[in-house]
Amino acid sequence: MQQWRRVAIVFCGFALVCNFVPSEPFLTPYLLNVKGFTEDEVNNQIYTVYAGRCPLIRPFNHRIRWSYAFTVFLLIVGPAAETVGYKTLVVTNALAHMVTRVVLVWGETLGAMQFMQVTYALAMACEVVYFCYVYKLVDAAHYQRLVQVSYGVVS
Repeated sequence: MQQWRRVAIVFCGFALVCNFVPSEPFLTPYLLNVKGFTEDEVNNQIYTVYAGRCPLIRPFNHRIRWSYAFTVFLLIVGPAAETVGYKTLVVTNALAHMVTRVVLVWGETLGAMQFMQVTYALAMACEVVYFCYVYKLVDAAHYQRLVQVSYGVVS
């Protein structure tokens, strides 16, 4: 098997696992009904930390990813990728996704939910580095095919 195909398979598998979030459309009802937060707390104190996957915003533009925490992390992870290495940030991406889910399920306070949004912002910022790292591993001749496959998995 060609090297770029192996990279594409691993990349697509990892991206599929990280982006498979069937609970995402139910985040607002979960926070309101199960966790007991008010609508004001959810919209003005939790989602404002990271608004990238807010169900209230997403129907209008599902590509919105800019917010306070995400912007800060994005400025940090680019230079960090060159300093500590891309693989370290790929592992950080996976860990941040796991911490996000753990805090979402077992966190009870407003501060815990805000921390959950911060860890989610870290995961999304590291995901940008992850996409860059894949192109560093593959020859330029295979970029177009890799883009086609990656958009099919992530979209």
